[in-house]
Amino acid sequence: MGCVGSSVKDQVVAEKPLLLSPGFKSSAFSIVSTSEVNHCQMIYQSLLSDVHEIKYPITDILALSLDRFSIPIILSFYDQNPEMKEILFPLLSIHAKNAFRIAATSTIQLLQPEYLEKSDNSKLIKNLFKIFNRKNNITTSIIISKESNMLSTQLKKLKIENEIGNVDSDFNFYSTMIISTDIEYTDELDSKIHDFIFSGGSVIVIFNKEFNNWNKFLQKHSLLFERYEPIANNNNLKVILPKSFADVSSYNLISFFYTLQHHLSKEDTNINIIDDILTQIRIHIKDLTDIDKLTQIYNPLYDYIQENQTISSNYCMILLDDISQRLPYKFHKDLVPSVECPLHEFKTQIKTKANEWTFLNIFLPPKTISSFICSDDSVFLQVGCHTDNLISCQCPWNRYPNIVKRFQSGEIYSDYGGFLFLISDKSTTVDITLSNVADIEYSPFKIIDLELFYFIIPSDTVIEHNESDIISFYQKINHEIETMIPFQLDFKPIIVFDITDGDIYNDIYPISIHYDNLSSLINPMNPSDELKNFISRLIRLRLGHFEIKIDIEDIICNMSSQCIMKRIFNSNSSDQYLEGLNIALDYFINRFGFSIFSQSIVKFVSINNGSIQEFIKEICFSCGHNISPLFSNYIKFGDDISKSLQSLPP
Repeated sequence: MGCVGSSVKDQVVAEKPLLLSPGFKSSAFSIVSTSEVNHCQMIYQSLLSDVHEIKYPITDILALSLDRFSIPIILSFYDQNPEMKEILFPLLSIHAKNAFRIAATSTIQLLQPEYLEKSDNSKLIKNLFKIFNRKNNITTSIIISKESNMLSTQLKKLKIENEIGNVDSDFNFYSTMIISTDIEYTDELDSKIHDFIFSGGSVIVIFNKEFNNWNKFLQKHSLLFERYEPIANNNNLKVILPKSFADVSSYNLISFFYTLQHHLSKEDTNINIIDDILTQIRIHIKDLTDIDKLTQIYNPLYDYIQENQTISSNYCMILLDDISQRLPYKFHKDLVPSVECPLHEFKTQIKTKANEWTFLNIFLPPKTISSFICSDDSVFLQVGCHTDNLISCQCPWNRYPNIVKRFQSGEIYSDYGGFLFLISDKSTTVDITLSNVADIEYSPFKIIDLELFYFIIPSDTVIEHNESDIISFYQKINHEIETMIPFQLDFKPIIVFDITDGDIYNDIYPISIHYDNLSSLINPMNPSDELKNFISRLIRLRLGHFEIKIDIEDIICNMSSQCIMKRIFNSNSSDQYLEGLNIALDYFINRFGFSIFSQSIVKFVSINNGSIQEFIKEICFSCGHNISPLFSNYIKFGDDISKSLQSLPP
């Protein structure tokens, strides 16, 4: 459901992390003892005593639980759909390890009159303070917030003793601290709260408008605030209270990872369940900065992916990439083979074109930390050229799903490495400096300049073929394309070979072609579908500046590539590709010639944005004959066009 858009019916139930799941080298997390579980259960039951229904304000903030000492109390449905029970969003969670009591609630509105007086909301708040007030002979709470007056008034209505304070107050005189995130979290405040907690105090953190680094505190206690947009777009927030402690005891990041291990170890893995669990984990780590928790998931997950080439491992690549973006570089594993090569500094002044990739003729090896300095901050540096994100593609994949990175001036790094390009939305001249880069000869890919475009192919493929033969063949192709469609491009296309064909209507960067077609394009001994389709895509690029209807563009591309194939291979062997309307067009070309068809295209696209009937009309006037009857089986001509062609001989 979240990773690759699968449709899910099976409900995910988090497994209890009692045993290490087979297939993983090491346990990611420590086991929770029975006594600790019982303690959490007691807190949970006390909190929801006599609470049956809660009204909750609209919010786009989650209050997530990170381990089994943190318990979600109020949850919302994914996309507000009660049928989607596989994924729930916690809105209020508490941490109850040993003697600690920490709560996180996702909106200050929960304590405003319009909600506090609804349903069982007041009972829940009273229970919360009853559990949290644990200091002997101290029952007064301290409120620190930019909305202290409102909070104090509402709590006093519930007969909860409180005083308004500030970060400089002496916390020792209070049992519970209510603090909102509109107060800046500092190291000094952290130290005071730490002492307060260890002296028996409890803390309730309420989200209000901004984060202000409060996740730094919450993560220490296995809680986390996170913004998640889908729940913010609903008029009524549907929430649920867990029916039992068992329903939520495993609804946390740690348990979700154990559940993932468990399901990945099954022989009959349900990929929909895997997808749901991965979605839950991805939600929980989106804003997580706790290095320990991240690496404890990252390391065993990496081992699993390295040792298993399955659809499940492909799905896990998405999560691994998410975690990589949260981790400092030193914790990253080798996601692609390392490249041993000398590194050097690169300085140059270079011209860029608007919306064109400017190739720098250098290479960044994988896992290499470099620096990028550019005289124009609006110019980006791109590492890599395989831009297709595979998340929406059918598994299995043969590479990680998202391997291209873009940077502005500063430190640059890529787990995958790649050729370096400048990207700019304007034509300009810039001075750049790059450190720790390598010559392109060390790259596992080769870039071949074919005048009108670049080929980027695996280096070992070039070794198997003569590069000069590839260049010579495409010089012929280029000449034919320029003759047929004499429109100049304002950029130089880049052709990359990938595990996907990409979008054939993509008219910018890059053109992605499947690896399976590689041999047909670099060693074209005979005409083939792959070569014809590739020529058609090159022609489509040249038509990109004109507002041509797609059906006409398809015909022009198809017939132009058909003509070029015939001329290159000097035969009619490619007639196998003709069907329907194209048969009539082919007859026309054979009768009147290649150049007449080209002239028709040029005139039509330059002055007309008409229909297919008007395109045929232009062909008739270009050749000086009324050949519309050739197309009558495929096209119905209106009276106006038919009359305009009557003066032409058949």
